[in-house]
Amino acid sequence: MTGTAKNITNLRPPEQDFEQNQPLEPWLRQRSEPAAWYMRFKRYLDMGSKRSLRAVLADEASTQVDTRETAKSQEVKKLSDVSVPRPWRRASKLWRWVERAAAYDLAQVEKQAVRIRELATTTPHASKAYRIMQLDYLARLLKDNIKPGMELRWCLALTARYQSIMQQIEHEMEGIDEETLQMCDASAMHSVRKEIIEKQYEEKMRSATTHERNKLALERADKLAKLEKQKPL
Repeated sequence: MTGTAKNITNLRPPEQDFEQNQPLEPWLRQRSEPAAWYMRFKRYLDMGSKRSLRAVLADEASTQVDTRETAKSQEVKKLSDVSVPRPWRRASKLWRWVERAAAYDLAQVEKQAVRIRELATTTPHASKAYRIMQLDYLARLLKDNIKPGMELRWCLALTARYQSIMQQIEHEMEGIDEETLQMCDASAMHSVRKEIIEKQYEEKMRSATTHERNKLALERADKLAKLEKQKPL
């Protein structure tokens, strides 16, 4: 490949710099690295998982094709037919193309991980705990809307949706440690006791006089306060 492979026997690569003072971004141009070879390395780097010396050579050859030539002369060789000149092999080894590309790939993975972490901090639904709380909130809304005597079709629709959300909560709870599950159970039992007290006094107040309602309200508040003291931490 005429004009693409230059003699590099006069290069003085900083071998000690690579080994003793490894740069933080080794994919950038190294000290004493010829500009022409660095640009070739850049094309090699940008090829990603498909990178190879043959691919860079083929790409360089395609950019050097004279547009005035016939279509036949413009045909690019298959990669398997491309021969890698010795200067290219020596330059890629001398300037550690493989190692520098690997460092670049790792840095890109780390950058992607940082972006994902930043995204997660602004995406509440990425949190299992948040999803569980939101599902619980929806379940409460549905449950509160299921009233005795309501039209059957609406009762069935709300009940079906409520059951679906309960199943979703069960799915989200999978994989949670036993201690956390026990805490959830204790908190759930506390909520059940609170609901029972509310229901009991709600029924009593329907048939109570104004004076009795005031008394019942004080009793309910007292029971709820005592229950709150027993609330699991």
